[in-house]
Amino acid sequence: MSRLPDAVRDELPDDLADAEIAGIDTADVDEDVRLWGPPGTGKSTQSALRTATRAIEEGLHPSEMTVVTYRKALAGVVKDRLLEWG
Repeated sequence: MSRLPDAVRDELPDDLADAEIAGIDTADVDEDVRLWGPPGTGKSTQSALRTATRAIEEGLHPSEMTVVTYRKALAGVVKDRLLEWG
């Protein structure tokens, strides 16, 4: 089941056209979640999808949200993805 709002889905690149939020059965987009996995498994994409969904659903400005990563570079990746997606 996809929980992405149309406004998020419409701005995703073609390679993410079928994107869904992982772990929806254990953590909703408005709950704290910890994502584990090796490089390239989609942790940053999931963080960006959850952030974008929450922003749209709650009418939040990015300055009202916090995404915590274990590396500063990962925060930049999430920010860049959100900017790319509009």
